[in-house]
Amino acid sequence: MVSWLESQGFEENVRDDQVLGDLTSAEAFVYLCGGKVLNRNGVVEAWPGLIAQSKETKKLGMTPEDWKKVWSVCGGNIQLLKVCVGYAKQSKSWEEGVAKVLLKPSMAVTKALEYPELIDPLVGSGGPRLWEAKHYKSVLRLIAASPYYAVRRKEVHAALKDIPENVTAAQVLLSMVEFNVLSLRPYTEMAKDIPREAFFKKVGRKEKQDNVVTMPSPAHLAAVLELDVELEEEQEELESVEADEENSQANS
Repeated sequence: MVSWLESQGFEENVRDDQVLGDLTSAEAFVYLCGGKVLNRNGVVEAWPGLIAQSKETKKLGMTPEDWKKVWSVCGGNIQLLKVCVGYAKQSKSWEEGVAKVLLKPSMAVTKALEYPELIDPLVGSGGPRLWEAKHYKSVLRLIAASPYYAVRRKEVHAALKDIPENVTAAQVLLSMVEFNVLSLRPYTEMAKDIPREAFFKKVGRKEKQDNVVTMPSPAHLAAVLELDVELEEEQEELESVEADEENSQANS
């Protein structure tokens, strides 16, 4: 969104970016299952929760194991939580509801890894695709390995290899954002789903702030984490091949 605004002439000095982020785990649980919340006037009131809004989901209840599955895919994304409740209501199962939420994001991640040429940019983003599956895969590995599942932009730039001629790593990353296979998040105090330390790095006596690269949604992240073992195995094979080539060149 920020990159689109800039492409339309809305520079930093004429806008104020405030990212709300997703709900925290505690907030998401209350949103789904009910509890005490602050209303618009700052007064504590009881919220029944989404699952109380239909007899089917109310009957299902929410065990700790159910919540673990829901959180692992939906995170604190309000839209995903709503969709998951709808699917669980239809199937009378949280497990099946979660599986249905994960289906399309998993397909989207796989498509970007295997057939990036088939992905169209978002409406209003007319730039050519500057990234390949190998670039996307490199970023996925970084995100999966991060304790916050968010990686500072400059670290992503440094990890991107085999960049096309006359193109920079920054442009490759921005292209992936414009094709909606990755997201770029600025730091705002209002967002609590990604901790402050993910955005800031201590350099000498000063802190340097940077945007972070994330997946487009918690469900996309869940899809990546399912693939993480495969990505690690491929990386190990690649490093082994590169090491063999270096040894061969050294001995020739």
